Amino acid sequence: TLLFFVFSLLTVAGFSQQIIWGEADEHDSPNMPYEIIGRFDSSYLIYKSVKNSNYICIYNEDMQVIESHELDFLPSKMLDIDIIKNKQQFTIIWQQQKNGIVFCYGTVMNANMQQVIPAQLLDTTRLGQFADNKIYLTGYSEDKSKLLVYKRYVQRGDIQVMAKVYDNRLNMLDSSRFTFD
Repeated sequence: TLLFFVFSLLTVAGFSQQIIWGEADEHDSPNMPYEIIGRFDSSYLIYKSVKNSNYICIYNEDMQVIESHELDFLPSKMLDIDIIKNKQQFTIIWQQQKNGIVFCYGTVMNANMQQVIPAQLLDTTRLGQFADNKIYLTGYSEDKSKLLVYKRYVQRGDIQVMAKVYDNRLNMLDSSRFTFD
C-alpha cells in the first residue's frame, strides 16, 4: 500500500497546475481596474486602466511583459467597459457621459493592437439630472459571433429597455424597444 501511495502522489504531482507570477508592470497600482482579455497564440492580453490612461499589456508564457500599448482612442473617464474575445480579435464596448448624455461606443481590435473596425457610436441616451448613468449592458452569443447591447433606465416612472444586436463587425442586425410600468 505504501508503494501505491507513492505512485499516486507522483502521478498527481505530474499533472498539477503550474502557477507563474509575473513582475509588476510600470503602470500597475494596487487598486488598478483590469480585465484579462485572453490568450492569443503564445501571449496573453490584459487590459489595464491606470491614472486616466488605458493600456493593453502583452505577456509571454512566463508572465513577463513583452509590450504595453496605450489605447489613445479610449476616453480618460469611462462609466464602464466590456471586452469580448473572439478567436483572433476582441471587441471593446464602453460608455462615457458628457453633459447629461451617455454615449455607448464600440471597436474591434486584433492581437497586434490594430483596430479592425474603427471606434463607432452605437447608441446615445439623454439622462435626467439624478438618473443612474451606468445604463448599458453587454451580452454575447455562445460562439461570440453576435453581441447584444441593451440599456435600461427609468423615465417618468416607466422602465425603458432598448436592445440592439450586432454582428462581430459591429453591424446592427436587429433592434427593439420595450416600456414597462
